[in-house]
Amino acid sequence: MDSINSVLVYVMPILHIVVNAVTLIGAMIVYFKAKKDIKNWNGEDDGIEKTETKMGIAVAFSSVNMILGFVFYGINSYYTFCTDSFNEVLWLVTLGAFAWSLVNGILIQKLFIDLIKKINPEKKGNIFSVKFNKDWMKSCDEAEKQAIYKCGYKAYKVGFSVAFIISPNSTCII
Repeated sequence: MDSINSVLVYVMPILHIVVNAVTLIGAMIVYFKAKKDIKNWNGEDDGIEKTETKMGIAVAFSSVNMILGFVFYGINSYYTFCTDSFNEVLWLVTLGAFAWSLVNGILIQKLFIDLIKKINPEKKGNIFSVKFNKDWMKSCDEAEKQAIYKCGYKAYKVGFSVAFIISPNSTCII
């Protein structure tokens, strides 16, 4: 078990950085393609729906990256403080990777929300505002609100299922 712990102490921060980098690169590829599509858009709804779907997927991946950031941070903290493998440099790498995952998520969402505002100028809200969700929901029509509510409920169900599966298993790790 000690050999696994000593390997994971070094692998987990590197894996965290790799996941951050892949998420950022993937999101930026989608962002620049979407920006080009919007620039070439003629105002008709035909082609822009595919672009909006791709943007939504990129934002979802950035959200998953933020969640994984918390998971990696917890695992890295465990291996840093609860084993005999404390290393100051690895701890700083862990903190840096965690901060990077949070900043990644926020900035990626900011970029894509700005693109959505270009497509739909009626959309309101500043992502850095405390009232962003309230302002955004006010600018949505009833169909969009219904879709948001359905997605929220689906996310709740998935989160509950994942928590139900992980909770008993996480006690076995310690």
